[in-house]
Amino acid sequence: TSMCRPVCDKHVPPRTFSLQPYSTTMNITLVPLVAAGVVYWPPEREQRYVLIFENTLGQPLLTNINKPGLGLKYDKIHTAVVKPMVYLLMDLRDANLYHGQIRPQNMFDGGHGELERALLGECLSVPPGYSQDALFEPIERAMTDPLARGLGTIQDDVYSLGVSIIYLSSSTGP
Repeated sequence: TSMCRPVCDKHVPPRTFSLQPYSTTMNITLVPLVAAGVVYWPPEREQRYVLIFENTLGQPLLTNINKPGLGLKYDKIHTAVVKPMVYLLMDLRDANLYHGQIRPQNMFDGGHGELERALLGECLSVPPGYSQDALFEPIERAMTDPLARGLGTIQDDVYSLGVSIIYLSSSTGP
């Protein structure tokens, strides 16, 4: 399996405090973390924090939130998105880990061509909710500066999943 390597922005702290709970969450819906640490990054000629994940994600379900939704049928959404994500959220809750990046652009098809089970991308390279579009945040978090949104809760992840499901079922845009 090839690797994907998010190189963290030097001005935005990665979630190093979440590495251990993320790594020990054994759920096939979450992209596995292989390694993490500081490396010399030649393009910038400086040290950067890098996260290395298994590249098993495939294509994102949506690449642009401003385009129409996928118009998926209820049965497909239930089996390919809702069930795997609910089990993942329970595992994240048990690990006391808030994902904070649940949205269709961070959900993937697993590279099968046909959506069988959505996979969820990483959440460690930025603070919780930092790169999350306000649409996928509860109103209190949506109105807050992304760097000041705080740690978040499992309830915030459930909200994000609910909005994502609505968006995936819609055949029109926002």
